[in-house]
Amino acid sequence: MSWGTDRINLSIGGHNASDFSLPAKCLTGDAKQSARIESSRRLFVISVVKNKDLNRGMNMLDTQSFDENTITWHQLPDVEHVWLSILDIDETAKIVDVLFRFAANEKIVLHRHVAAFHTFVVKGEHRIYTPEGELKEVRPAGTYKAGKADPEPHTEGGGDSDVFILFSLRPYCEGPIYEILGDDGEIVDTMTFDGMKELYQEAA
Repeated sequence: MSWGTDRINLSIGGHNASDFSLPAKCLTGDAKQSARIESSRRLFVISVVKNKDLNRGMNMLDTQSFDENTITWHQLPDVEHVWLSILDIDETAKIVDVLFRFAANEKIVLHRHVAAFHTFVVKGEHRIYTPEGELKEVRPAGTYKAGKADPEPHTEGGGDSDVFILFSLRPYCEGPIYEILGDDGEIVDTMTFDGMKELYQEAA
């Protein structure tokens, strides 16, 4: 990663486990800055404006610079209202960088995260719901969050339009990343690092 007075170039999909957390720490002051995010398979550019009155991670995003039609999306097996595009698998650090697309005004399957994960809302509005379906949190474009494993399940989806979110999934081992739950909270499936790696290889 390199930066000057008004531009930040960020490589996503490399082999540096700390790359994804750096942009939010670097975006300070009133300057207009842009982040160029690259992978070995595709390129998109994000322009961010940070105002000193905004909280960390709550940024205004130039969504015109992101074109979801240039991304090859794949349906997540047996899960409705969500598509993904895996950018990179870091075998050494056991990290998966992936773009998720959640459908507008829909909720994906009930699940819980059992590993650390970082998120950045690229475009749209990210809505998070309780297991009962009540709206719990709304994250607008430009929101960055560093999440931890959480036993509390939830569902999530897009606002009035599809939402696009960059996830950095960090199990740091070959174990589980998240658990898919049934209506009664029972575990019906588990996504692991190896499972994400298989999806990545199938899409290559």
